[in-house]
Amino acid sequence: MHRYPLSCATDDLRPLLAAGHFFSGDNEKLGSQFDKLFSSQKRPSKKQARAAIVPHGAVTYAGPGLTWALQRLSLESADAVILLAQVHRETEDTIWLPDYSGFMTPFGTLTVPSRKTLEEISGFADLFRTGRIPFEEEPCFDMILSALSYLGFSGQILPILFGSDRDSLKKAGLDLLDYLDPAYLPVIISNHIKDPHSGIIEAQDGKNLVKLLETHLSAPPARWYHGENPQYCAALWTRSDVEDAEKVRGKE
Repeated sequence: MHRYPLSCATDDLRPLLAAGHFFSGDNEKLGSQFDKLFSSQKRPSKKQARAAIVPHGAVTYAGPGLTWALQRLSLESADAVILLAQVHRETEDTIWLPDYSGFMTPFGTLTVPSRKTLEEISGFADLFRTGRIPFEEEPCFDMILSALSYLGFSGQILPILFGSDRDSLKKAGLDLLDYLDPAYLPVIISNHIKDPHSGIIEAQDGKNLVKLLETHLSAPPARWYHGENPQYCAALWTRSDVEDAEKVRGKE
């Protein structure tokens, strides 16, 4: 795999980018904020979410939607969480895989799948590339990774960056999800805005990521979280809705 000479990775680990900007890099201070966010949410009786959309940004704004979704994901039974995001820079028809052994958080390091697994994925299509610089220009992963680490998630994480919102990446993305499913829980990192007048929810970025997951799971998100700030909605695909969609698909 190609090594990027400008990478700021240390010991093959991707460093935190958003600490000090979107949240504190101090684990005690950030831990206290997560304590309050998780404790303020009504705890679900069962964790049955199969996939999610979570917002990114400052912990004070995006934190409520993020913690609402994470409390409902079946993290305990997941081998890994696959994080799908779109680049916030120049677009290109590329799907980026991380060239690291792990991602650093204030609460420890979360590991990625083996290089052998990443090489197998990158062989699906020419659209897949393995690198570092795109991940070191994109801080949207940092808060959810920190929250997963705070919760003590023991599985692996696979952050993936889509270089554009074009339809040309959809088939490769579906092949990827089909290959990883059901051992991985897919989570889209994207800010969604709810119009206060019409009630319509639209994605600021990553619209095709939502379509991708809807196609993969044969169902739209079943539940939405609407925070005080309409820009930071979150959503869930529940297991029952996905199973119902699979039953209907099987009868067609």
